[in-house]
Amino acid sequence: MHTEPTIADPLHLAALYHAGYGVQWNSYREAATVLATQFNTNIGFARIREAVAVSDLPSEILAIFNEVGLVNSTARKLLKAANTEGASTLVARARKVDPSGKSRSTLTALVCGEVTFQRSTRFYKPLLLAKTYGDGLKEGKWVSAKEAAERLGIDRRTVTKAISIASLPSEVLALFPDMRADLGERLVHLTKIRGSEKMKALAIEASRTIPRLSHEELIGHFVGLARNKAKVKLRRSGGNLVLEYHLGPVNEVAESKISLMAVLLNAEISTRPK
Repeated sequence: MHTEPTIADPLHLAALYHAGYGVQWNSYREAATVLATQFNTNIGFARIREAVAVSDLPSEILAIFNEVGLVNSTARKLLKAANTEGASTLVARARKVDPSGKSRSTLTALVCGEVTFQRSTRFYKPLLLAKTYGDGLKEGKWVSAKEAAERLGIDRRTVTKAISIASLPSEVLALFPDMRADLGERLVHLTKIRGSEKMKALAIEASRTIPRLSHEELIGHFVGLARNKAKVKLRRSGGNLVLEYHLGPVNEVAESKISLMAVLLNAEISTRPK
């Protein structure tokens, strides 16, 4: 009997627990004690409980992992997502997924909603999508952004935008750990205008500023507007979110910088497919 795969796979462990229940043990703790002796390894009762819980998830979710299998970290992510969003939400996502050729991490991200692939949204997580793309390249799942988009069921432009955003200087990315696509596109556009080296220097300067700058202040910093000379207000008007900058009297240099900021905030960035 190959014990390691049995213990490593939560579904196999759950099946083993059910097979011995009422015969060799009557609780998770008892099962942990017996299995630890049989397999000569430490198996906590919480691990068995987790395995049983994930095995009880709807079949639509578990089915997409038939080829790649489950591991403990996958089980934990699935259970956390199911508890937070409800199993029915995960089922709806799983029904849209073609599992063929996808890695376990990609499938988990899709089912748990870590990558949102709606074509129309500007609020997916581009850095996570870029990582998914990079992992797929390394694993030989695809060889281009076009092929990745087809396999993932999303628009190629979404993939190429995510790649461009992930290619920003690491010093800039470090300031925006949970960056959204709309902000990332503005930073890509601004980097093209100001240059990578200037953006790096500005990002390093901003990282040393205490207290930490807000996103609005960081954009102003990258554009070249001095901090604390503007009064910023964020308000809602009907269904619109309005950002107001009250600068008072300004010179021509400041006015040109403000104009640049307006262009950035209104920009619709187009990225050439690779």
